[in-house]
Amino acid sequence: MEGKNFSESGLFEYGGLRKYLLGLLQIIGLSLIGLMIIFYFIFFKDAAIFNFIEGIISSIYTEISSSSLLGVVYASFIGGLFFVFLPLEILFGVFIRNNNPWVVFFIFLFGLCVSYGANYFIGLKFGKLVKHIIGAEKFYETKGILNKYGKFAIFFFNALPLPSQQLTAILGVFKYNKARFYTFFLIGQVTKLLVIMLMMGKLF
Repeated sequence: MEGKNFSESGLFEYGGLRKYLLGLLQIIGLSLIGLMIIFYFIFFKDAAIFNFIEGIISSIYTEISSSSLLGVVYASFIGGLFFVFLPLEILFGVFIRNNNPWVVFFIFLFGLCVSYGANYFIGLKFGKLVKHIIGAEKFYETKGILNKYGKFAIFFFNALPLPSQQLTAILGVFKYNKARFYTFFLIGQVTKLLVIMLMMGKLF
């Protein structure tokens, strides 16, 4: 069977059509989300499902703000996701001030392992979505840093207050070696958390 020959103009037209359809789908999706929000405030604000969701959000906020150990779990897991922003280093300092620092240390580290593992998995399975959420410019800038510094980039991104969550999602996109990632992720995070404990006089 003869192979198909694609002309340059044909490929361009296909690519243009694909981009057009993706853009159209995004507009439709955003419109639907907007309509859902409008309908929520007009018709369904008191619906049971929304009250249930609001209750969960309120409970999470209460636990984190009260510095409970359950709040430590919530903060480390939710704040470790690449599309959520929480000042994790500040929260860790607050948690160890109000609880047993070593209990907080291990819970916090466990939560980060779970959330960073989720970041890697999302990057592995939904690379285009990750690139869209992070932004193309930041995505390729971080990829360039990773290509240049490799495992040292993973360590310093985790040891310093840098966007290591996003880096982890990008590592998943490019199928970075899991064992190497977890090794330098853990070394970096442990270093950072121990330094915070030392600075707050909670290490010994």
